[in-house]
Amino acid sequence: MKRTTKNFLIVGSVTSFLLVSNAVSFFVGSYTPARAAVYDAIAKVGFGDRKTLRSTQERTTRMLEQQDRILPVDDQKRIMNMWNDLQIWSNTSFLGIRVMKNPMDLWMMQYIISEVRPDYIVETGTAAGGSALYWAATLELLGLEDSRVITMDIEDYTAAVAEHSLWQEYVEFIHSSSTDPETVESIAERVKDKKVMVLLDSNHEGHHVLQELRMYGPLVSPGSYLIVEDTHLDGIPVAPEWGPGPMSALIEYLDTGGAELYEQDLAREAFVLTQNPGGWLRRRSQ
Repeated sequence: MKRTTKNFLIVGSVTSFLLVSNAVSFFVGSYTPARAAVYDAIAKVGFGDRKTLRSTQERTTRMLEQQDRILPVDDQKRIMNMWNDLQIWSNTSFLGIRVMKNPMDLWMMQYIISEVRPDYIVETGTAAGGSALYWAATLELLGLEDSRVITMDIEDYTAAVAEHSLWQEYVEFIHSSSTDPETVESIAERVKDKKVMVLLDSNHEGHHVLQELRMYGPLVSPGSYLIVEDTHLDGIPVAPEWGPGPMSALIEYLDTGGAELYEQDLAREAFVLTQNPGGWLRRRSQ
């Protein structure tokens, strides 16, 4: 009875989270010396010219054209731009912890988690920990008591979420850069031969995302997903001044061998409003 009540409360919280968001609240991300050091270490030579950015946006348009039966491309772009301009995503929360994501994407991710039933969910970019808490709640609701969430960030903002029982039971926070070789090696050893799902949502500079794709891509199990988040930044683009970013990195990855491992699952964009157009990658069966 206790477990049923607990699960009911979690489901209620999920539903409330998806239905009720504060309308407009602008968020200014912190730019600390630690983050600056990592950002400055990313080489930009040969990856950010105007030709590359134009190509990225043209490829994104072709991806959206495959969803034209749902909504015309211009309307898809208009909706994504409006959502980004309102900044609603920056003021959402789950169980009182900030989640800087699109609720439609969170809902689609729980679809995937329920289908894949992963042993491990690896997330780069923890921030306040709201999304990792959401993954933990989903795992508990599915009865996956042995599954775990591994999340990492170069900054630690998890003091509040760390007090939550779901976090304590299901989540491991690693205070590290997602591209630190020792960190990646340790995670790879831990998740070896397990069902693994990976979510990339840390530094959105193109070179960093490309490095993450190459480091974490091999860890995902066949039939599971590697989700490249916020491809709308330089893809739609909702932030014309941004780039190269996640979409540029995604295209480069797929064009240089990644397509042999992954296929873009556009069915995961059925809700139309997504911050990850083209970024839902399904690992091909071996």
